[in-house]
Amino acid sequence: MICLKILMVFFASNSGIQQHGHIPARCPMPDRRHCELGLYLRSVSKELTIARSDECAGLVVYGAALGAKHLRLFSLRMLFDAIPGTRLRDHHGDCFFKFVLAQDVMNKPREYAIVDVEAQSRSENDSSAIISNHTLFYRRLRGQDNELDLLVALEANRLPYTGNRMRRNVKILKTMSHLLFPWARRSIWIDAKLRLGALDPLLIFQYGLRPLNACIAFVGLPFHNNTYGTNYASLTKPDFNLHAFGVLAQFQRGRINLTDSFTALDEQLKFYADSSRNFETISTYLVDTAFFARDSSSARCRQIIARLNCHWFEQIACFSDRDQFSLPFLLDTFFCF
Repeated sequence: MICLKILMVFFASNSGIQQHGHIPARCPMPDRRHCELGLYLRSVSKELTIARSDECAGLVVYGAALGAKHLRLFSLRMLFDAIPGTRLRDHHGDCFFKFVLAQDVMNKPREYAIVDVEAQSRSENDSSAIISNHTLFYRRLRGQDNELDLLVALEANRLPYTGNRMRRNVKILKTMSHLLFPWARRSIWIDAKLRLGALDPLLIFQYGLRPLNACIAFVGLPFHNNTYGTNYASLTKPDFNLHAFGVLAQFQRGRINLTDSFTALDEQLKFYADSSRNFETISTYLVDTAFFARDSSSARCRQIIARLNCHWFEQIACFSDRDQFSLPFLLDTFFCF
């Protein structure tokens, strides 16, 4: 049985946030050093703005499945008690996005239908448009109905990372919400392995963030064998060291898909051990980054989210792609509560 901690809300109005230090630069960002998307992903953001900013300004729910294996693995079925996709689209618009690779959806009319051909053609007639050789939006077909997610098809050879480092592109999409969807007042990231359930996603903001005037909400890291190893059942509170040992042990037992670089992960954890003020404090910030909500409806939250997003991805660019390690260190090192 997986024990989930209570929803963790960060950056509430009474939290007294202050930046108390600068994280030393150790390596450059993959495209630019000042938290900017590369030219290609900026063009994707522009296309999203043209096609969906009016309809989806109130809420964006998005994730990524980059690669045929990941696209096949994420379930076609909604949870048994889930809100039907048609009702979600009726309530919130066509605002549920899944970033995929174009090569996995193009020229497969029996599996994927092209969406918004007219909007795409308008963009292609714009001489400044960069995406001109493939359709951006698709939807997977299933049974009698279409799947919920609008698939955003990305060209693999134009992304910052290629080959066995492809998963780092997912981290760009995950952390750079303020650049991909600069017009969205609220956004939810959901890993491809997860599906929406019976609750309307707006309830997270209505009951989780709004009462506290908070900007971001995460679920605490579950106490489970996959997160802490075989001794998880005896835990009474989060433990950063035990989580690190658990992940490293899984990698050494053959789960090589946990990271694209064991060496980078090992160096990252050693750096955090040497740099941390208090591992007890870092442990309190352990969260499950597979699902979280960001409320950008205020200028204050937009500024906080943009700053956190940028520094979070800086850690990923400089070390391993395991964002569940970098976020607690970042919160403990850069922000003061």
